[in-house]
Amino acid sequence: MTALVAALVAAKIALHLALAERYGYAADELYVLACSDRLDWGYVGAEPLAAWVAFAGRVVFGSSLFGVRLVPALAGALLMVVSALLARRLGGGRYAAALAALATGFAPPLLGASGTLGAAALAPLAWTSLALLVAGAEQRGRGAPVTAFAALTAAAVLAAPTLVVFAALLPLALVLTWSAARRGAWIGAAAAALLLVPALQWQLGREGPPPALAVPQAAGDVAALGLALLGEFHVLLAPLLIAGVVGLL
Repeated sequence: MTALVAALVAAKIALHLALAERYGYAADELYVLACSDRLDWGYVGAEPLAAWVAFAGRVVFGSSLFGVRLVPALAGALLMVVSALLARRLGGGRYAAALAALATGFAPPLLGASGTLGAAALAPLAWTSLALLVAGAEQRGRGAPVTAFAALTAAAVLAAPTLVVFAALLPLALVLTWSAARRGAWIGAAAAALLLVPALQWQLGREGPPPALAVPQAAGDVAALGLALLGEFHVLLAPLLIAGVVGLL
């Protein structure tokens, strides 16, 4: 990690900690904290990983507003580090690493997610870490480590149920591209599925899947989802996104 990336990470943590106690608990934070009192594999309106991390955070940092806000701030800072490492893995230099850290650390949606306790601060970290793992395995010409692959995949799904689509298609994509990382990916995916069995059992015991996993009923639903995702990008980040897509293609 370069000095510039380290400075950006430190600035992000300092910003969040300076504002941690300026406002009171958010309603969603109170619900996640309440869920952490009774750990389970599923909740109505909350992701399991958020409750588990909240429980661990309360044990280490306490239940004060400062301690609660410290957990997502650290997750956001770690996301910056992982993003910078991923940029270097993909062939970028110091500038690319710093730019990746800046974008993931201070993009408005991610900046807001890092300011409150919840799964929104955890899912990007889990999925980006998985991408770094796969990129590293491909670069070294070896299969992805099964244990880490399974743990990160399960964590990503438990933090954001919609990521189950990406988790299911990732091993297939590695096979279709003849990626070296495909070795171990299928085993890791199977292990992740086993880790998610308790969560699936919890869901089957209810009336149906959570709203996040509901299948869109019309093309308009998909279009609305796409527009909502595009709306999350800040006008200052749009050129970066467009340039990245053009460069990739």
